[in-house]
Amino acid sequence: MILYSRWANLTLQTRNKIASEFGIQKKGSVEVFSNTIKSDGYLVEDIEKALTLEALQKYLKTDEKDIAELWEQLIDKAEGRAEKSINVLNKDEAKLFKKQYNERKKLEAKLNKNETTQKTKSNKRATN
Repeated sequence: MILYSRWANLTLQTRNKIASEFGIQKKGSVEVFSNTIKSDGYLVEDIEKALTLEALQKYLKTDEKDIAELWEQLIDKAEGRAEKSINVLNKDEAKLFKKQYNERKKLEAKLNKNETTQKTKSNKRATN
């Protein structure tokens, strides 16, 4: 599912956070070769067993089916970056939003008209 090289390229903090969130235990040894992590103690089988499409969808609360997109969202969440979500209003919410928007516009127009009227009256008094 997830290429181990992608996992290994994550920061230690990100790997540990994801492992913690998905209950992945360190069972192997840590191997470093030429300043490159070859193994961080997490087994490939355990990572792949934990980070399935369904598990990622559930954790991220999405129906996304593209595993690469889910992986990016997982990393974003683990690293605290802004979530990529778009809120879509249902029909009733959209009607309510439109009603409130129109009411605000009417109120703004009324307030602007009152301000204009008061300025006109002030100007007339000033010139008299």
